[in-house]
Amino acid sequence: MNPDRVPPTAATHYVRPNYSQLRKEMKRAGWSRKRRAAAWVGRNAVRGARAGIRTGYRHRSRLWPIIAASGMFAASAGLSFAEDGWKTALVLSVIAGVVLGWNQYWAWRAFEEWMLRSLVVSWIVWAAATTWTVTASAISPFTTPMPGLLLTAALGLEAWWVIHRHIRDTQHAVETVEEELPNRILDQRVEAWMTNIACEGGALPGSMLVGVDDLRDDEGMPTGRGWEALIQLPLTDAQNSESAVAAARRIAKVYRVPASQVVVEPPLDGMEDVARLLVLTDNPLMKPRTFEGPTLNDTTGEFEIGVHADRTSALWRLWTPGSGVNHGMVAGTTGAGKSGLLMNLCAEIRHSGRALLLLADPEGGESVRDWQLGAHCFAGTLPRIRRMLQGAERIMNARKRRRSKETWVDEHGRTRRGRGYFTPTPEDPAVYCVIDEAPDVLADPECRRIIAAIGKKGRKHGVAVIIFVQIPSLSELGGDLAVRSMLSSTNIVIFRTSDSLSAQMGVPMQLPIDPASLPAVFPDGSSTAGLGYRASAGGRVSPMRAAWQEDPYVWATTGDPAPIPAADHAAMADEQGNLFDNWRELLDVDEDDEAEARETIAANLADSGVQVPPKTNERILAFLVARRSLGQQAVRLGVIADKLDLSKPAVSMAVKRMCAKTPPLVKDMGHGLWGLSEHVDVVDGELVGTAAGVA
Repeated sequence: MNPDRVPPTAATHYVRPNYSQLRKEMKRAGWSRKRRAAAWVGRNAVRGARAGIRTGYRHRSRLWPIIAASGMFAASAGLSFAEDGWKTALVLSVIAGVVLGWNQYWAWRAFEEWMLRSLVVSWIVWAAATTWTVTASAISPFTTPMPGLLLTAALGLEAWWVIHRHIRDTQHAVETVEEELPNRILDQRVEAWMTNIACEGGALPGSMLVGVDDLRDDEGMPTGRGWEALIQLPLTDAQNSESAVAAARRIAKVYRVPASQVVVEPPLDGMEDVARLLVLTDNPLMKPRTFEGPTLNDTTGEFEIGVHADRTSALWRLWTPGSGVNHGMVAGTTGAGKSGLLMNLCAEIRHSGRALLLLADPEGGESVRDWQLGAHCFAGTLPRIRRMLQGAERIMNARKRRRSKETWVDEHGRTRRGRGYFTPTPEDPAVYCVIDEAPDVLADPECRRIIAAIGKKGRKHGVAVIIFVQIPSLSELGGDLAVRSMLSSTNIVIFRTSDSLSAQMGVPMQLPIDPASLPAVFPDGSSTAGLGYRASAGGRVSPMRAAWQEDPYVWATTGDPAPIPAADHAAMADEQGNLFDNWRELLDVDEDDEAEARETIAANLADSGVQVPPKTNERILAFLVARRSLGQQAVRLGVIADKLDLSKPAVSMAVKRMCAKTPPLVKDMGHGLWGLSEHVDVVDGELVGTAAGVA
């Protein structure tokens, strides 16, 4: 029988063997006295070793000097057999010193106080241990007096260590009260939060402020401009990230800063139990921002419109790669900064080289006077705005038909038909209808219908609408829910408004504060023009200040605007002509004189260099009369040119002239189709009356 075998037991803990029984079994087995004595010595040696290991492990924190001395002796004994082992010992000692210093540094960063006595002792011990280890590795740790020195130092340090730990353990409560608390004062920002915000009846009861830290520069140094933290909301409460955003004004009151210097943002990952808090002591939004030039990124479709409170760029997205163009809405009262942002948008669109700018202002362009001639098309009266929007709708519909039949090869080499997205290019530019004073335009049923249609279908066909209003309310948006729903995926900028926002208005997210409460001037008396919020549904909602143009004329008359594609140019034409051709001539014409002006413009088209053969008008009218008699009300321009053996430019010039006459003889049916005007009378297959004389 094995004398060290433990009898089987159902218990899971250690059971001491019955040594009396073991001795009797050894005697029956015929073991000699010497053998039994050797077994007894071995057994007790093993027992002593096990007990020593268990005791050492339980009290390892109090036996660090002995453990360290044993490790040093073993390491130096091994290194002494190697050539130049002392060099390795020196390197290991230096690494140990670096680790010691690093731990002390991070303890200081975490506000853990190191007593001066502990610092001095730790570095003295390190120096002594380094000296002994290097020397022992060079001459052998068994050489006199190395073992005696190590044993003496270990026992002396062990006595000091035990006494030190005993005092610290027995007087822990007293030292915490008398020594640690004065050095670990609760952060005043957290204390103010717990006292005023997280308390019962506070703005966010039960919440916590974690990760409080000063704003730092790229090198990790505090900037002195403010601080940031994370708001942790209770999981058992109905509060969410929107609740934290809504509490921004009360947070500003607690920390005694203006509301515009408190930023509460929901996390971009969609978590509802946390929110980011930024409290600024130095407000960068007080400094006006000047437009320095276009910053459009052709890859992302974004450009900078200003700066956020945390000094990051406020961006506007013209298009989303792989998706399509983006709509937009800007709201703000007079003098809040709308016109400045409008001119920045116009500059970015014009200078992009891959977008057409259709600018509308029912006030005649008073707010964008320098951009009246800088757009691809400008309309300053409601009838012309209606015509321009109708043209934009025809462009959208023509693109829809054309792109649905387009074949193309994808990145995998597969031939596909139809495109479900739009990425602007110089050859196929996007179309942006920028409408200032949009409520006056949305009051017109036809304009409102077209804007809603573009908002629904224009994204993937490259036609977008950007509207500017005083207040983003349903009444300002023409009472059309379709227009309001369009805003749920757009760029939104809200400047100071004259009336308070409510839940019934067209902003699809929670703003930190009501824009109506934004000040008109800063405490130093300077204007707050451009101060507002950049927001998008499901994205960041943060205060910003938009840039303004010192000299809009420069940006409205320079650059390389995108050319108008022939298909888009043709789609803009209607029975009154083509706005892409004659909008400049109509700028100085009153609405009452517009018909006469169209005739003058048509006459001036002869200077374009296109030669129209004689009797072309009569031949075209006769052809259209013949087709009408066959029941065909509209004919394509190419068909007319082919049947009459004329060039398409000549036919195009002729029908445009006849369309500009008073009364018009032909009518643009859209999509390249032309037909006889309702003012034309046909009897027995011939023109009669005034139309015949005009022709």
